[in-house]
Amino acid sequence: MGIGRSTVRTRDGKDISLSNIQIGQEVLVFYRNKLIFQPIYDIIHRENTKFYTFIHLTVFNHYENLTHSIEISSKHLIYKYGLLDPVFASQIQIGDYLQLVNQFKIIPGKVIQIDEIISQGYSAPLTPSGTIVVNNIVSSNYAEARNHHLAHLVMQPYRWWRNIFESKKTIQTDLNWYISILYYFANKTGFLNIL
Repeated sequence: MGIGRSTVRTRDGKDISLSNIQIGQEVLVFYRNKLIFQPIYDIIHRENTKFYTFIHLTVFNHYENLTHSIEISSKHLIYKYGLLDPVFASQIQIGDYLQLVNQFKIIPGKVIQIDEIISQGYSAPLTPSGTIVVNNIVSSNYAEARNHHLAHLVMQPYRWWRNIFESKKTIQTDLNWYISILYYFANKTGFLNIL
């Protein structure tokens, strides 16, 4: 996700920039149809200086008169309202509804504008649920994989590893070792097409 204007809500009620989030901080996630706080297990990849192309989705709820937006890569998974499984951001069209958060409730947010933008930096946080609320919009932690649940299952050993053995609080700028191995394997075997 783009870090330029992206914020997450922490347990203490503050909205902090995705670029400043730290391992161990508890952030708002969507888990088993509830909004709860979970710790950031890892930042599996963060880049603060280079420029990248993102999809900028603007979402509106007319009942609450709320407008929010998110910068997200085209192959990042995002939750449509009323659907259990997230879809690639590139599949979102004007008129679709996303899961929008308002006062600790999920409400429908209609996509009213889609732009392609170039923005500096991105961050890929990992939570126990595999979800995160960014700019009050529910998003998956995963990109490149089509199936959130399968990606989450494949990442389970790494989450266990982080939870049990590694307590380091450093954030990687290179792609995480576990992800690198999985990505290499998936590309060589064609498994990425299944994910």
